[in-house]
Amino acid sequence: MDVTVNKQFWMHCFGKDIPSAEKLAQQISNMEDKLAKMGVATTHREEQACKRIWNSLERKHKMLAAVKDGQPWAWYQYPSIEEYSTHH
Repeated sequence: MDVTVNKQFWMHCFGKDIPSAEKLAQQISNMEDKLAKMGVATTHREEQACKRIWNSLERKHKMLAAVKDGQPWAWYQYPSIEEYSTHH
């Protein structure tokens, strides 16, 4: 994809600004804390809430890696935590 498409995809998913690495790290920490406080999901509703947070957490980790590399538009090409762990 060219930069224009990547930028449009970024804007669609994450808004108009590129968050700083510090802001992303704080958001990741907040999401991890929230998941830890939720504990084990016992109902379908809790399970769905955990999945939504986990999916957001995965995206934020990818975004953080891309921002640190100076390639924020390419965040979606970065591997997830699990994908990275299995390849290294």
